[in-house]
Amino acid sequence: MLAHLGRLAHHPDQAQRVRAGQLAFGLGFGALALPGLVLGGLYALTRTAPAPLPLGAWAGLLVLGLVLGALPLRLARRHLTLPQVPPLQARLAAALQAGNAPGVPFVLGCALLGHPPVALSLWLAAGLLGALAWRWLARLAPPPARPEASYGFEK
Repeated sequence: MLAHLGRLAHHPDQAQRVRAGQLAFGLGFGALALPGLVLGGLYALTRTAPAPLPLGAWAGLLVLGLVLGALPLRLARRHLTLPQVPPLQARLAAALQAGNAPGVPFVLGCALLGHPPVALSLWLAAGLLGALAWRWLARLAPPPARPEASYGFEK
């Protein structure tokens, strides 16, 4: 998997390099989401009747998930400006770190599977952070250059 990521990252086609960033993003999210889902599911199965969660705790968990989820985005942006890291490596590392942004509220939601409305709201926050990070990644790597059309004018 990582060898394929490396081949895509070094591909001369810009679209393949964008795909490498998207794959790195998916790996970053999956590294948190898959174990969180398994452990959250097991935790939900072991608890019979969870105690009700006050609205203030629900809001606090949602804010915590959003704040902690925004930190990987900040770190990814900072990683891009490091002068000692080659640009290609910096972009892949930033994409991998950006994948952790939606992973944090997703894992919190997995831990609260016994409270479906809370888990759903945290997963919606994860979706929001994921869309924000995905959009940021699309701007990070510009689309492939298209040949300029002359529209009948001579240069």
